[in-house]
Amino acid sequence: MWQVAGGTPTIVLDDGGRSAGRDDRALGWDPAGPAFAPSAHLVVRGATRLVMATALVVKDLTLEGEAVLTHLETTPSLSAGLVVNAEHVTIGADAAIDVSGRGYVGDCHGFGCASGGYTVGNVATHGAAQFRGGAHGGAGGSGAADAVHGEPLAPLDLGSGGGYGAGQSEYGGDGGGRVRLVAARLDLEGAIRANGDPGSGAGQGNGGGGAGGSVWLTVETLAGEGVIEAQGGSTPRGAGGGGGRVAVEYDALDATDPLAIEAISAWGGEGATVALGGGPGTIAFARAGQTATLWVDNGGRAHVVEAAPWPEIGARVVVADLGGGVSVGGNPWFPDTLSGLDARFDAGGERFTVTSNDRGTLGFDPADGATSAVATAGARFHGVRALPVDLVLSGAARVALADEVTVTSLAIDDGAVLTHAATPPGGAEPGLVVTATGAVDVGAGGAIDVSGRGYVGDCGPGAGAAAPGSRSGTRARAARAASRAARTRVSALGPRRARPTATRSRRSSSARAAATGRARARPVARAVGACASRPRR
Repeated sequence: MWQVAGGTPTIVLDDGGRSAGRDDRALGWDPAGPAFAPSAHLVVRGATRLVMATALVVKDLTLEGEAVLTHLETTPSLSAGLVVNAEHVTIGADAAIDVSGRGYVGDCHGFGCASGGYTVGNVATHGAAQFRGGAHGGAGGSGAADAVHGEPLAPLDLGSGGGYGAGQSEYGGDGGGRVRLVAARLDLEGAIRANGDPGSGAGQGNGGGGAGGSVWLTVETLAGEGVIEAQGGSTPRGAGGGGGRVAVEYDALDATDPLAIEAISAWGGEGATVALGGGPGTIAFARAGQTATLWVDNGGRAHVVEAAPWPEIGARVVVADLGGGVSVGGNPWFPDTLSGLDARFDAGGERFTVTSNDRGTLGFDPADGATSAVATAGARFHGVRALPVDLVLSGAARVALADEVTVTSLAIDDGAVLTHAATPPGGAEPGLVVTATGAVDVGAGGAIDVSGRGYVGDCGPGAGAAAPGSRSGTRARAARAASRAARTRVSALGPRRARPTATRSRRSSSARAAATGRARARPVARAVGACASRPRR
């Protein structure tokens, strides 16, 4: 229905509450077609579920009643998304932009069973394996840390699908879709959601949940009491999906009705046990002219799976020098996701900027010089990332870094833990190196804890000989004999923040924030003996 008032037409879509949630493609079917840009206001009412196949460009967009705006479902041959550009967007209290479950497809869900849930590149290869949750901003429950993908400050990735469960009827949940919205003003009383779907409840009900998707908003004025979600799918008898990513860029909050940061969530999905819970995604909140804040918060949901909240190079060992790049063992990366990061070689500290990557190789900037002198087989290196944000870990989030990272400030509280991955025998040696150009604050409920993450104790899982040399700074603490030790350095180059109370817990007071140089200290090496010559305990 067209209405004309004051010279600007209004398009009204109203099903009278009769469509029962069925998809309505009234404004276009072809995802290859042009944007829908009628130079008009658009009002969606009733229970209309408007599905956009292309970008939506209107004067004003209003969602009333129980109306929903979404995008096409993603299939193995189509990666869908929702793009909205308007002067004023209004979402009523019971209305929503909702792209939940419209991301990458879960394994065995409608398109046959593949080698895993679909993921980056819309392929099942390297996606969530059987029983595992899909990944995006956070790792899926029981999943791999290196499956994390997407950019925290400019999220556009779909959430990855979950792996199937005990049988093919127990399909993995689909990941969350993606929303890119640009407006002069957003009045959000309802919801913007990009949640992952749960795994199938059929049979044993242990299909993995899909990961949360992406919500990226750029607005001048932000108002309302609504919610923004990019949560992983919860699966009561299986593994939860990893959290997605949300980024909100704005000039100002409305003076009388500002949207609260607490209304935004990217939690990992809950699983059957803590060990199967999904890891948290990311929330970036950036006001024009100010340093962005990046939250990693799991809403108090305990989880075991750990990952960095962004793609990493990781601690790696060179397999071969490629004359301008290197190859490593396995397939640890998604293609074209690491450009702009640096690779630092452990032995001499040489740095090379990454310009390209595929699953197992890195290409370096030729301006950095030849790699042949340092990138010999067996040489160890790791990634370096500079992220100009105030990084906040909270809500029981567990974050494990492998790359060096520089941030503006670091705060850890509310049950959050910052650590690094366990050290594998005979391979690359991870470590925790964080530099804050401002303050570091480890609150009473937070911790920097690398206990038990050094060299493996004799006769323990994966036991092997200790190797000298490392990329470490001051070690956190020495472990007891025959246990493991780890190393960490957290540098605060600015003043320390004032604490809200004068007391500290024993755990937080053991974490030191000190300015350090580039000096390297070796980790504590364990004694190596003949495992078979003494009884196991």
